[in-house]
Amino acid sequence: MKKLSLGMLDFRLQTTNTVEFQFMANTFNNMAEQISNLRIGMYEEQLRAQKNEMKQLQAQINPHFYMNSLNIIYNFAVLKDHDSVKKMALHMADYFRFIMRVNRESITLEEELKHIGNYVEIQKFRFPDKLECNVDVPERLRAATLPALTLQPFVENAIIHGFINRREKFIIRIHGEIAVEADGDKLVIVIRDNGVGFDPDVLARLSRGEELPASESSRLGIANVVQRLRLRFEGQAGVEFDNDPGGGAVVRVRLPLHAEIAADLSADKSITGEAEHVQSVGRG
Repeated sequence: MKKLSLGMLDFRLQTTNTVEFQFMANTFNNMAEQISNLRIGMYEEQLRAQKNEMKQLQAQINPHFYMNSLNIIYNFAVLKDHDSVKKMALHMADYFRFIMRVNRESITLEEELKHIGNYVEIQKFRFPDKLECNVDVPERLRAATLPALTLQPFVENAIIHGFINRREKFIIRIHGEIAVEADGDKLVIVIRDNGVGFDPDVLARLSRGEELPASESSRLGIANVVQRLRLRFEGQAGVEFDNDPGGGAVVRVRLPLHAEIAADLSADKSITGEAEHVQSVGRG
């Protein structure tokens, strides 16, 4: 019973010739089997819920974003700015092509960043010379895998809520790095902006993992991401929210580092260490 309580659900009692102990062992083993099946069933249900949430996320294409984009194309056409029409149409095609193809379990960080790039370029047509997105993610980290639409909702949220009545340029910065932690190396993606930051009440709710009011429907994409990461990585991934003291919102997404990427980084570190040792010996 102690082993069963510790999660060792494959443990079974051995039966004996004594009728009473044989009955007890069989009862215990049947109970353990039922608990194991129940746990598997719950896990499968969580996976189904995760897939349904992904489909809902795909369906939550902001209708305002869609209509605004079409209006921009129409206005460019009226002005006979054919180059802008072509650029806008291409970015929209790539954007929606990605949305319709994110039924894969995982994508690369490079693919997610390209999708964010298309989204930002479309928004730049709405806010000419007022929006900028800088990406600082080392090339070796871009092969890391993550669930689709893990980062884009945070960028979208920054533009919707942080870019309010601003005269100066609104800048979003995406930075990627490796964090060495007790339970293994993590891929950390930091998304920060120079906007108005999170409302204190919203920030408190996000930090506590509470559900947001229905009036905050535009932030539901964030809650969706947090829930999907919790289910997918069983607590080994997480999202942290904060306000920068200098102004603006900060979001940190922590993901378990893919084994192959971690091995490549370890190799790079060992090579760098050997090179530094050689230089040190040479100087000595």
